[in-house]
Amino acid sequence: MASSSDERYVWPWTGIVANIFGKPKHEPVECDSMYWLRKFEQYKPEEAYVLHCAEDPTGYVVLEFGTEWTGFTQMMKLDTDFLVDHHGKKDYYESRKMGYSSGLFGWCAQAEDYNSEGLVGNFLRQKAELKTTSMVAQESLNEKTETLDHLYGEIGSVNKKISEMESKYIEDYMSLDKMMKEIEKKRDLLHQTRAEGL
Repeated sequence: MASSSDERYVWPWTGIVANIFGKPKHEPVECDSMYWLRKFEQYKPEEAYVLHCAEDPTGYVVLEFGTEWTGFTQMMKLDTDFLVDHHGKKDYYESRKMGYSSGLFGWCAQAEDYNSEGLVGNFLRQKAELKTTSMVAQESLNEKTETLDHLYGEIGSVNKKISEMESKYIEDYMSLDKMMKEIEKKRDLLHQTRAEGL
């Protein structure tokens, strides 16, 4: 059995809600993505996509939770809440085998969904990719390392400019100091010449 860090999830983190048109007559508002974003706002999804077709008229909502770890947490919370109510992925497929499914079913999207034939699988392959949590963590670490390297480079560049400005300041100061000494010398000579002329 694969460890949880080896499980492949759809990324950006994604949840699937099935059977959205499971009742005999559905409301037109149920075809609206905003309706589903509001309905599941407690999980803080970023996007909602309504999927349905003649071959699968019960319909699905694909909820996207973004790429951050907070999105992963919210996706897993949705998965757990549906599982506890016996409306998870396994429950959905068992109820379909019996020919009757009532209410909404939800779960986090994983490799099985991504690689599935049909509406959901096709959509997920176009919009997302599969990643393990360890892959996402490593990519996040790499991005942070790149950012730090970039910042260190910027700091080095700024420090070099400051050093060049300090050198220029010292050079200008020394030049000005030399010029002031020469002016003082000429002034003293001028005073001396005037004094001797009196």
